Amino acid sequence: MGNRNICDLHPKFNVIVQKVTNICKYIDLDIRVLDTFRTPTRQEELYEAGASKVKRGWHNFGLACDFGVFTRDGKYCGSETPDNEYFKLGLIAKSLDCIWGGDWKFKDLGHIEWHPGFTLAQYMAFFKKEGRDPWRHFGQQ
Repeated sequence: MGNRNICDLHPKFNVIVQKVTNICKYIDLDIRVLDTFRTPTRQEELYEAGASKVKRGWHNFGLACDFGVFTRDGKYCGSETPDNEYFKLGLIAKSLDCIWGGDWKFKDLGHIEWHPGFTLAQYMAFFKKEGRDPWRHFGQQ
């Protein structure tokens, strides 16, 4: 089971995830957080199990979140869910400058990530060299 604590997300992304959740609630779309921050060990386990396409990713920096859509009676809707429910989630996330996994060749409908202006390689290189978060260094809001 994934880490569902949004407090483990990057503080700026945490605010975005809260906005996504609130907007979905407002439009009566029942989404729930399934996975947030992942340790490198957890990410590797998911990769080895075929549940992730990457050994390192934005989850490792608290800049990705996986959601699930649920029916009115509380049942999880996976890939059998009509795309339009996840499409709503994607539109909301993209309106808040996130990248939505539903736009990828390999669809990851419940996945959103936020890293404006950085590739993962750039982020990791800066973090390794400077030992701190690039956004804090550059003072971005």
